[in-house]
Amino acid sequence: MKKRILIVDDDPDLLATVKERLNVHDFICSTLSAPEKVLERAIKWRPDLILLDLGLPAISGFGILRELKYHPKLARIPVVIFSGNSDAEVVREGLELGATGYLNKTCGARELVTTISQYAFGAA
Repeated sequence: MKKRILIVDDDPDLLATVKERLNVHDFICSTLSAPEKVLERAIKWRPDLILLDLGLPAISGFGILRELKYHPKLARIPVVIFSGNSDAEVVREGLELGATGYLNKTCGARELVTTISQYAFGAA
């Protein structure tokens, strides 16, 4: 069964690359560059996993993560932090707020697909 992945990032090139990599592996992807629309899109589209950048304009990724985890309809959706910042404190804070995992934006295609597969299919 194909899993639905919502990819949230403000870089259109990165969104296109990640979407392409995941689509090749039979994921259905929706991309979003407007952080203020994440809750609305997640409620309507019901993704199996959200790949969330932390460095978003206007609203922090931590703020979005907090909102997702407090929303009764969205709290169970796995959220994987997708960031170029691999500082241990940043990762720890994200996990404490309820993120399921962390991926560095510099990860290779294999690591991206493997990690998303593990969390989207509930194996992790």
